[in-house]
Amino acid sequence: MLEQQPKTRKPGASAADMVRARKAAESFTGSTRLFATQVDEVPTLRVSRRPQSSRHSFSGKHEFRMLPPLKSDDLTDAERKELLSQKLMQCTYVYDFLSPNDNLEGKEAKQRTLTEILDYMNDRSGVITFDMYPKLFKMVSANLFRTVPPQINAFGDPFDPEEDEPREEPSWPHLYLVYLIFLRFLESPDFNNSAARPYIDHSFTVQLLEL
Repeated sequence: MLEQQPKTRKPGASAADMVRARKAAESFTGSTRLFATQVDEVPTLRVSRRPQSSRHSFSGKHEFRMLPPLKSDDLTDAERKELLSQKLMQCTYVYDFLSPNDNLEGKEAKQRTLTEILDYMNDRSGVITFDMYPKLFKMVSANLFRTVPPQINAFGDPFDPEEDEPREEPSWPHLYLVYLIFLRFLESPDFNNSAARPYIDHSFTVQLLEL
């Protein structure tokens, strides 16, 4: 079953992570505005231009197949690179967290895969090569830039920010890891401004700021 995630501030996403990420963003955009969103706090659902939660609602069961570990000793560099590419593309699938009991095995498998990708990026340098940029940005965009039906309160009525308590983001177990993968990518010494420029455009930046 999917592991229960803490509903308070999650340790690990430290202020230092945000400082490093902002410096990386500054070197690329010349502005700290790119990362105005705090990643080290669990987001809450509020009335905004971009409602938050899962991007799609899937009624059917989605099989998330666990691929071999990235750190398997019997993999060649080319095989490991292809495996990372496959895992990034797998993680573009966004589960419906508004139905908490659906696809539990798939949600757990995706969470484990995202954790593995993050650990792999932390342990090794140069794993996100230029030809991997499109896949990484596709995965990040699919998970972060999501739209959902209008928000409701615990009684099923339209959410009123003046009266209702904010609700925590149901998909945070996945979103948190996607945020950290993206921040790790930006702060990496291998990050290349020129290669990333086609993807961190005005539209991408605006959507990021609206989260």
